[in-house]
Amino acid sequence: MPANHVRKYAPGKRPKTGGRQKGTPNKSTVLRREMWIAAFHELQRQSPGHFLAWARQHPGEFYKIFARSSAVARAASRSAPVGKGG
Repeated sequence: MPANHVRKYAPGKRPKTGGRQKGTPNKSTVLRREMWIAAFHELQRQSPGHFLAWARQHPGEFYKIFARSSAVARAASRSAPVGKGG
């Protein structure tokens, strides 16, 4: 590099110029979640109460899944564009 060259950014500090914005979910993650939700709703339509019966039999597992999915839903709603989140 020439002696009179001035760097605009420090090494490793260049701003991000491409890709998705920070906090934007990956498309495959969103698609996978939508597929799981659709399958869940279809199973509930076919045999209502099945999930509730499982939750009563396995309360520890139910609350682990519930806590994890609630945290994911809250994070997704905070990063969603205006009018797209809950």
